[in-house]
Amino acid sequence: MDPERGRAMLPQVGHGDEAARRGAVIVRYGRDVDPYEDFNNQSFEDQQRLQLAAIWNAIVKHRWVIGGVLVAALLLGVCATLLMERRYDSKTVLQIDRESSKIINVQGMDPTEALTGNEFLDTQVGLLKSDTLARRVVVDLGLGRDNVFRDFAGLAPLVPGRPVSDPANVMDRLTKTVLKAEKVQQQGLSRLVVVEFTSPSADLSARIANSLAANFQTLSMERKFEASGYARQFLEERLRQVKQRLEESERSLVAYGAKNEIINVTPSSQSGTMDMASQSLAASTLSSINSMLTQAQGERIRAEQRWLQAKTSQPLSLPEALDDPTIQSLLQQRAALASSYKEKLRIYAPGMPEMQQLKAQKDEVDNQLEIASRSVLTSIRSHYEIALRQEQSLASQVAHLKGSFNGLRQRNIENTILQREVDTNRSLYDGLLQRYKEVGVAGGIEANNISIVDR
Repeated sequence: MDPERGRAMLPQVGHGDEAARRGAVIVRYGRDVDPYEDFNNQSFEDQQRLQLAAIWNAIVKHRWVIGGVLVAALLLGVCATLLMERRYDSKTVLQIDRESSKIINVQGMDPTEALTGNEFLDTQVGLLKSDTLARRVVVDLGLGRDNVFRDFAGLAPLVPGRPVSDPANVMDRLTKTVLKAEKVQQQGLSRLVVVEFTSPSADLSARIANSLAANFQTLSMERKFEASGYARQFLEERLRQVKQRLEESERSLVAYGAKNEIINVTPSSQSGTMDMASQSLAASTLSSINSMLTQAQGERIRAEQRWLQAKTSQPLSLPEALDDPTIQSLLQQRAALASSYKEKLRIYAPGMPEMQQLKAQKDEVDNQLEIASRSVLTSIRSHYEIALRQEQSLASQVAHLKGSFNGLRQRNIENTILQREVDTNRSLYDGLLQRYKEVGVAGGIEANNISIVDR
C-alpha cells in the first residue's frame, strides 16, 4: 500500500484528542510506538486494523448526520408508499400445446412448420402481445365506457349523452394501455404461459386477464376456421373453373365426333371412356369386308382352278358332269343305243331303216350330251366369273374403306386428344370434389390446442 495514501486515510486529530491518540499505541520491540507516526513500518494486518479503526472513528464522529439521513430516507419512503396509487396484479395461466388433437385427419389442412418448441411458444407469446388481441379485449369488455380504465389510460371520464370525440384515437390509447399493462411470460421450459395484467382495480385486472386468455383461445380457433374457410372458398372457385372446362371439353368432343362421323362402339373396360384401342364403326366395317374379301379370293382361286382344269379336260370326265344325273342318264341311253346298234349291225346293213333310226336316236343322245357338257362348262365358267367379280368388288370396297379409315385415323388423333382432355378434367374435378367434401366435414371440429389452466 502507498504510505502517503495510508496516512491520508487516517483521521486527523487535534490537540484535544492527544490522549486518545496516544491511547491507540501498541507495544512493539519493547518500546512505545505511535502507530500514526510509524504507519509505514506496520505489518499488513496492523495496517488493516488501523484502517478499520479509522473508519469506525469517522462513523462515531458523524453519527448524528448519518442517523438523520437514514431517518429522512425512511420517512420519505413511507410517505411515497402511502401516497402511491394502488396497483392490483391478476394472473391467468395458459397451457399452449404445439398440436391440437385431430378428430378427423385431413392431410394438408394445417400448414407444416419447421419451428422448434421454443420458437413455437415464442410465437404464441408474441400473439398474446398483439394489437389485434388487445383491441378485441377492449371491445369485448367495453373498456371505452369504463371510466376506471379510461382514467388509467389517461382519458377523460365518459359523460352520458356526450359523443366520443375521435373514436379512432381513443381506441388506440385504450389498446396501447392494455399492451403496456400486460405482461406475458413463459414458465421455464414448460408449455405454460402466464398472462399478467396490472391496473388500479382488482376486478378490472381480473376481468382483463381472463378476457385476454379467453379471446386468445377464440382467435386461435377463428384462425383455424378462416384457414378451412379459405380452403373451401379456394376449392369452390377451382371446382367452378374445372367444371366449366370439363363441360367445354365434353361439348368439343361430341361436336368433333359428330362433325367427322366418329362413332366409338367399344368402351374401355374400366373407365367407361373410349381409348385409342377402341374400334370405330369404319374400322369394324373394314375388318368385316376384308374378311369377306379373303374368303372371296379363296373362292375365286378355287373357281379359277376348276375352270382351267375344265378347259383342258373332257367335259364328260369332269366331276361336275359325273355328278349330273341328266348326263348320267344320257350316257346310259347312249350306251344302250350303241350296244343295240352294234348287235343289229350284224344282221342289218347300216342303210336299213331300222339301223338309220337307231343311229338317229344315238345322234340325238350325243347331241344332248354335247349340250349338257357345254352347260357344265358354262356353269364352271360362270361360277369363276362370279367369284372374280365378287373379289374385285370387295377389293374395291376395301381400298375405298382403307382410304376412309386412314383419314379417320388422322381425325381420331384429334378426337383422342379431346377425349384425353375430357378424362383429365373429369379426374381433376372428381379429386377436387372429394377434397371439398373432406374439408367441409373436417373444418371446425378440431380441438383447440390452447387451454386455460388457472383463471
